[in-house]
Amino acid sequence: MVLLTRYSPKVWNHVTQSYRTQDKYKGREVRPDEFSSVLGSFLYDGERLLAYQIPIILRKLYALAVIINRLKGFRFYGCSLLMIYDGDRDAQEAFRASVLDNPSPRNKRGESLDRQLHAPVAPEGTKPTLRRSHSEDLLSGPVAARSSRRRKRGEVQIRLVDFAHTTTGSDWLPYTPRTYETEGVTSGKGYQADVDPDTGLIYARFPPHYPDQPDRGFLYGLLNLAETLEKIWNEERIRRMKASRDDPTAVVNQLPPLSTEGKEIFDEIFSIPEGEDDLGMIST
Repeated sequence: MVLLTRYSPKVWNHVTQSYRTQDKYKGREVRPDEFSSVLGSFLYDGERLLAYQIPIILRKLYALAVIINRLKGFRFYGCSLLMIYDGDRDAQEAFRASVLDNPSPRNKRGESLDRQLHAPVAPEGTKPTLRRSHSEDLLSGPVAARSSRRRKRGEVQIRLVDFAHTTTGSDWLPYTPRTYETEGVTSGKGYQADVDPDTGLIYARFPPHYPDQPDRGFLYGLLNLAETLEKIWNEERIRRMKASRDDPTAVVNQLPPLSTEGKEIFDEIFSIPEGEDDLGMIST
C-alpha cells in the first residue's frame, strides 16, 4: 500500500508555462485504481511523459529498499518519500541527453569482484586484507553510484522525510506485569505514554509483533511504488510502439524493455521459505 496523505504536487506544465498545483490533502481521495495515473501525472510536463526518469527512480528505490531491509527493528511510522525535480525544459533535455549517453551505471561491486577473482595469488606469508563488511558491500553498489556521482540538474531526487514518529527498536519497552504495579509516570503532553522510571524509556502500547524484523510495511510500499512505475513505463512503451505505426518518424522515440536490475531485493524480502510462517506485509 502507498498512502498519498500529503501528496501535494507542484508540476511545471511546459505547454501552458505554468505550475499545476493541488491541495496537500488531495492524496487522501486517490483510489487504488487511480494511483498509476496520479503518479504518472507527476512526470508529465503537459506535452510528454518524462519516461527516461523512471529507470533512475527505480534504481534509487531498489537501493533504498536494501538499506531499509538492513535496519532491523526500525519502524518508519509517518515517514514520507519526497520526490522533486527541476521541470524546466532545458534542464530536462540536458538530463535526457545524459541518460541516453549513459544508459546504465557501472556496477562497481561487480567490477571489484571480477578483479578479485582474476587477481594473482598472493605469496605465502603475505598478510591477508580485511574482509569487506556488509556496509562496504552495500556502498560499493548502486548506493555508491548514487551518492558519489555529481547530482544532475533535472534528475528526480528522492528524500525520506518526517521522522517524528520513527522508532529504532531500542527506544521503547514492552509492557510487563510489573509495569502496571508502578506509579504512573507519563511522557507529558501528546501521546501520554507511560515511562519506565529506571531507564526513561516509554512503554509501547502496541509494540511490533516481530521487533527483530525490518519495517515490512514501509518496504511493501516501496514495492508497490516500484511496480507502479514499471506499469507506467510499459504502458508508455506500448503507446509509443502503436504511434510509430502511423508515424514512422516516431520510431526514434520508442522505449526499450525496462531494466529492473536490483528488483530482486523484493524477492529476497517477501519470499517465504518453505515451512515458515508468512509475517505479513504490515509493520508488525
